[in-house]
Amino acid sequence: MIKILITGSNGFIGRHLYRNFQTNYELLGLDLKNDIVTNTKILDCSDLGLLTKELNNFKPDVIIHTAAIKQLELCEEHRAFSWKVNVNSTETIAKYSKESGAKVIYISSDVVFDGETGDYEENQPPSPINWYGATKVASENAVRLLPNSAICRTALVIGNIDDDYSQILNNELKNDILQNQTLFVQYTARRLKMGFPVYISSAYMSNPTSVLLLTSMISKITQNNLSGIFHTVGSTAISRLDFARLVARIYGLNSSLIITDDSKISTIRPKDITLSFKSTYDRLDLSEKDGSLELAVSKILI
Repeated sequence: MIKILITGSNGFIGRHLYRNFQTNYELLGLDLKNDIVTNTKILDCSDLGLLTKELNNFKPDVIIHTAAIKQLELCEEHRAFSWKVNVNSTETIAKYSKESGAKVIYISSDVVFDGETGDYEENQPPSPINWYGATKVASENAVRLLPNSAICRTALVIGNIDDDYSQILNNELKNDILQNQTLFVQYTARRLKMGFPVYISSAYMSNPTSVLLLTSMISKITQNNLSGIFHTVGSTAISRLDFARLVARIYGLNSSLIITDDSKISTIRPKDITLSFKSTYDRLDLSEKDGSLELAVSKILI
């Protein structure tokens, strides 16, 4: 049986990947906690020696590397540590891959681009404007020259949540500004249902991505042993403001409570990081309908 190791297995993407693969593969997760995916070894990816030890012990055929410090501000404030977690761990995994032949599937981000033009293609040179983006580019560089690797750039991953995220959501609902963007749909819908305003900037555009779509795409890459750079994103390029309005429309909620607020635009967050996905969709035999944001939102329980 093929062995797959998933880093960040208790994270939002990691847990969905684990559930997707658990029937047909031998799996091991690595994470800071194991409360959701119980077959997870507690491991801090900044401990490179222990990471190497676990790789050598489990001997995976495929490594799906999702673990990272993702918060832009946190990466800026703790540059050395975020580099160690995000980049050095990836370099350690790449070294193991060179020695063992294991396939590496690296989960990257739309934030590798500067947001000046949007509709970025897979082969365009990255141009990050923040430290998080720089760590993702450095990690991509560690992986892309491996003989058997895939880089999956994704964006604003959304979907149904477990109890731990429900607790985070309950705290977020007290705030006028959402911090955890994974909860965008639930936060927007719940605030509107409660009659509270939702403050959204009109400045940012991306391709929100269903976690079910993302796991399906990664599954196809794994099963067909595909290599290269993939834009594993939804097919709807949309602003955060229009995304909130879409949520209101789908759930029949009062969109007049959605208020444009551009007072806190971040200088380190790229504005238009929409990704071109046509090449990736062709390789994975997907249609634009498969990546529809409206379809994704309609499947989320609020």
